[in-house]
Amino acid sequence: MNNTDIIKGLYIHIPFCNNICKYCDFFKIVASEKFIFKYCDYLTKEIHLKKEYFKNIRTIYIGGGTPSTLSKENLIKIFNSLRKVIDFNNIIEFTIEANPLDITPTFLELIISNNVTRLSIGVQSFSNTKLEALGRKHNCNDLRNMFDILRKIPINVSCDLIFGLEKDTFKTFKKDIKFLLNYKVKHISLYALSLEEKTIFMKEFKTNNFKTLSGDESFKIFNKACRLLRNKKYVHYEISNFAKKGYFSNHNLLYWNNDNYIGIGCAASSHLGKLRYTNPKKFKDYYEMLELKSKKYYEFEELDLTESMKEEVMLNLRKQSGIDTLNFFDKYHKNIFDVFPNLNSVISNKLLKYKDNHIFIPESKFYISNYIINKII
Repeated sequence: MNNTDIIKGLYIHIPFCNNICKYCDFFKIVASEKFIFKYCDYLTKEIHLKKEYFKNIRTIYIGGGTPSTLSKENLIKIFNSLRKVIDFNNIIEFTIEANPLDITPTFLELIISNNVTRLSIGVQSFSNTKLEALGRKHNCNDLRNMFDILRKIPINVSCDLIFGLEKDTFKTFKKDIKFLLNYKVKHISLYALSLEEKTIFMKEFKTNNFKTLSGDESFKIFNKACRLLRNKKYVHYEISNFAKKGYFSNHNLLYWNNDNYIGIGCAASSHLGKLRYTNPKKFKDYYEMLELKSKKYYEFEELDLTESMKEEVMLNLRKQSGIDTLNFFDKYHKNIFDVFPNLNSVISNKLLKYKDNHIFIPESKFYISNYIINKII
């Protein structure tokens, strides 16, 4: 089988924002419209050059940055390029990330008419004080107006919330979750605030101008939030993600299932068999790569068998269903307990469960998943 036959997902990176949030460490910049227009030209060039990779994809995800900040002209340019190289009859999910302030009837009409089926929205909080602390530009009234618009539009919606600021409590975070429940949001992502290098929060932290909640308090908030959403019939299908049945993120499951996907755009990553590579992170290098039709990657790695199996374990254990041991054997022709002998002791210590040929982290231990995974590999 040709390697291009097994690529299931397409990711497109839009590295532009109107505002840089204090917690964000994704590759993004604030740029002029002229600069963005040029980038989108090269983006469509890459889409055309890599069209052979798209013949069997099932999901598309446009992320960033903030894709919704693109002008109508640039969005149409990207949509038209995709339409020329992709059979949308095969696409089961097409997601675009958006900021609340960008969601207007005009924007929604544009994306839906171009086959987008799902919106991922950075809500983060319904508290104006917290939104200001995070560096977000929308407020609670903006969110109410956004949901009033979304109620009238037939599109799946996923919303992100953040917890872990110094003054956060479960009582305050519960209000954020209940807002989403009241609006009947089918997919909810809960992210614990982490201090990342090259973020505004990290700079403030190093000068003692910012503090996060303690790990123990964040753990308590997360566990109570899990219980609340479970009682509301949401499936905790991945460490940070909760959804009603039928509303899981098909694209993100490709990552956690360690499946193959192709990334388009500056700093976009791809996974193809044993290969993992990332496009150049400098715009100049990215443009040069496309002009010369070269493979000038920022990172390029060919995993050996051991590394591939470790990656399978790390990614699969993010899911509620965990590792399918029979699938692991079919994929690598090895018994997972022979490859990772520490599994037995970790299961004995009840940090993992083994049931019906699946090894998985109990929901009560999701918050310490990194600790558990490090004990295995």
